[in-house]
Amino acid sequence: MGDVLVVITITSPASAGEEITIPNGIKLKRINSATRIQMSDGTNPGACSTLTVTTGTPGTGEIALSSDGRSVSVGDALDTRDILVIYGVADGEAQGFGDGTAGRV
Repeated sequence: MGDVLVVITITSPASAGEEITIPNGIKLKRINSATRIQMSDGTNPGACSTLTVTTGTPGTGEIALSSDGRSVSVGDALDTRDILVIYGVADGEAQGFGDGTAGRV
């Protein structure tokens, strides 16, 4: 695998810091960027925000990859209006390909 775009739909509410499984058996080595999309529910407007990638426990507006690369946690509570869009590097990807270092000396 190489660079991957992972879309996680939140199907049941998740507390801040709760681990959310990455679907389809995808295992990530690293998160390059992540976006939280909150869909409108007819009362509340939709919104989109960039999440800051952290390696520790995520705080508000942050996302962290688990040590095994199979789940993420977000520092905010999520509900069924939320979608996470994650761009990352899949585990097992060769150095220099898909990790932003290709072509560098």
